[in-house]
Amino acid sequence: MIDYVIAIPTYARVKALTTKTLPTLKKLQADFDKIHIFVANEEEEIKYREALGSDYKIIVGVKGISRQRKFYHEYFPEGTKIVSFDDDVEDVLEKRGNKLVPTVYTLDQLAEEAFGYCEEYGARLWGLHHGTNGFYMKDEIWAGLRYCAATIMGTYAHDWIFCDPERNMTNTGEDAHSSLRGFVHYGANIRFEYLAFKQDWFGEGGNAQCVREEDGVERNVRHREELLKVHARYSDLCKVIFHEDTGITALRLKPITIARIPRTQPLDWNATK
Repeated sequence: MIDYVIAIPTYARVKALTTKTLPTLKKLQADFDKIHIFVANEEEEIKYREALGSDYKIIVGVKGISRQRKFYHEYFPEGTKIVSFDDDVEDVLEKRGNKLVPTVYTLDQLAEEAFGYCEEYGARLWGLHHGTNGFYMKDEIWAGLRYCAATIMGTYAHDWIFCDPERNMTNTGEDAHSSLRGFVHYGANIRFEYLAFKQDWFGEGGNAQCVREEDGVERNVRHREELLKVHARYSDLCKVIFHEDTGITALRLKPITIARIPRTQPLDWNATK
């Protein structure tokens, strides 16, 4: 079985972590000895320790999500395989026809397959489909230029994508930046088109709220600023989309496909239909 660690960056969201991500990892049959929870400071460590007891590894890192991701990528020995989870992941879903249902995959199965394809195609970043509509998803794994949300992703410790000293440290838009960096530097990202995550991004304690708390600026404003910076650097590989009805700015990556790999159904597929 493949060797990897689980990294959870979290800030002021004990409730989300204990009611969402940790139960999700339990459903995925994750080895809880692999879990490392990265908090912003010693004050936060006390709060998380009071809630979690001594059963988890809690590491004091830094404040700010991009800085924290760089911190935990430098924390582990170089080349360590890392599976990152945000602290508010409610479930991992898989495509069954045009519907999405809770996955029957274990985290070990997902990590082994995902890192295996990274090795095969020279990629250093993998992720899941970021939508929640099975109609638009495929029973395939794609290698190429694909957006890999940091909500659940696989990476390698000390990798250039996150540890490059010249990388811009921002608390929003980081996923798009990482996805483009991964493709430009290595030639491919890996994304599971039939697996997705459930996450209330704009709910109480969600990332939009954290941008306001950490940065003092409305998330939509800062997000637009950061995506425009990313677009200026990779204008041939992405397009800025502004949704007037919601005020949300998005970055659409140019779909460059290196390989399309048919999904391998889990052994108990028929039993769980």
